[in-house]
Amino acid sequence: MDRTFLMKSQKNLGIDSSFLKQARRVSADYGRSNPGERAGLSARMVNSQRVDGKFRSDISKQYMGTVKSKKLIPQDKKLPLWAKAAAGFATGYAIGKLID
Repeated sequence: MDRTFLMKSQKNLGIDSSFLKQARRVSADYGRSNPGERAGLSARMVNSQRVDGKFRSDISKQYMGTVKSKKLIPQDKKLPLWAKAAAGFATGYAIGKLID
């Protein structure tokens, strides 16, 4: 995409959000951006489409499906239950030692 087109679109739509301005900058240099920036761009676009109906378009559903299928948004890393239990036990044991 052309940078001037993206800049004009930003001004014409009245975009004031710093997150969406950053998304415009990254999308203008998409070929030179690293995978982390691309994932951040995808996350910003999906979140803005979920939250702000003003920017939701006809292609929102397809875009969100593509982002999910291509795994452009990093998955949340969750600790397994046994790790949480072990951390809780270790913390309780350390506090017990300090109190005694």
